[in-house]
Amino acid sequence: MTLEKAMELLPKEKSTTGRIDYYSAEGLLSKVYLTKAGVSGSLNQDDLKKAAEYSKDVIENSGRGLMEHYEDIFRGSNQFCEEILIASEVQVRESLLQTVLLYLAQRATWLQKVSMRMVTAGAVGAVHQLI
Repeated sequence: MTLEKAMELLPKEKSTTGRIDYYSAEGLLSKVYLTKAGVSGSLNQDDLKKAAEYSKDVIENSGRGLMEHYEDIFRGSNQFCEEILIASEVQVRESLLQTVLLYLAQRATWLQKVSMRMVTAGAVGAVHQLI
């Protein structure tokens, strides 16, 4: 399915449950055309024009807005603010988190042991060379 077809099928009303809507797809399509236009040199003007048209529609008609301070968009508490077109909520179970942390702690201990052995072996090798 293409993004154009998705835009035909998705509702224009902004979702309050985190579902993708028309403007989410249109914003993504704008980004696709902007990327397709090129990075430098001779940019594809048709692709730039399409990117601008799609972006303008999202800005003017989506009902969303920009945050007052740019850096606030990166704060965890703002992950579902008006500026976000597509987001997903991830919940990590405590037991999974504990398993991952235990694994990382064991790996760190293993790395410390290997490092210590390498340092010891290097020192022993240096002493043997001196003798």
